[in-house]
Amino acid sequence: MTHATTLLKTQVRGGGVGLSRGQSQLLCLARALVVLHREISGEGVGISTASHNIILVDEATAALDQHSESLILTALKDSAEATRATMLIITHDPDRLPAGLVSRHLTLKDGRLVEPH
Repeated sequence: MTHATTLLKTQVRGGGVGLSRGQSQLLCLARALVVLHREISGEGVGISTASHNIILVDEATAALDQHSESLILTALKDSAEATRATMLIITHDPDRLPAGLVSRHLTLKDGRLVEPH
């Protein structure tokens, strides 16, 4: 049995019991990508990106390795562009973001803008 097959068979109880932090993050990100994909393909899932046009990624990939983080953020960016949504990424480590991922970079300190890019 492969590692991926084992993960697919993992029992998840209420509150995410049975998942590591990284697995929980991946599950949430996968759900977001499925919703976006269904909107792009016209299938819809009861969530309209026309009225929900901001994708908020708040440290959502912090528990992942840099390669996985890059793949997921790039997939989210592609989906955001396809649905004409805005993606807002909050991170404590902007150096980990893939090159070309963001069109604008703002740095806050103590709630104030200190470094527009």
